[in-house]
Amino acid sequence: MKIYIDDHLIYEFTDTEYKVLLSNMLKEEFIDEISRRIRWVLRQKYDNSIEELKKKWLPILKKEGKEFIPLDDEKFAAMIFAREDYKSRSDIDKPVPENVVK
Repeated sequence: MKIYIDDHLIYEFTDTEYKVLLSNMLKEEFIDEISRRIRWVLRQKYDNSIEELKKKWLPILKKEGKEFIPLDDEKFAAMIFAREDYKSRSDIDKPVPENVVK
């Protein structure tokens, strides 16, 4: 059994892992149960990430005197991502070339 996201193999259960899991659940429930658990993990990651985004950006927005800050997470994130000073984790962690002065 394999789990993919956008054609990328994320996880492949060994035969033993699959059998061990089936020893504790019905085969007919396996896909639903694993799907539920994956959704839970991804939701937790999203919820933690949106909270971190708010923790970082709300003080900046308030300091700038923004009068409208969306309460909706999707709209809040879109507003932050549209800013010129927004940097993703990849941008922040990108190594600076040696010939560039900081």
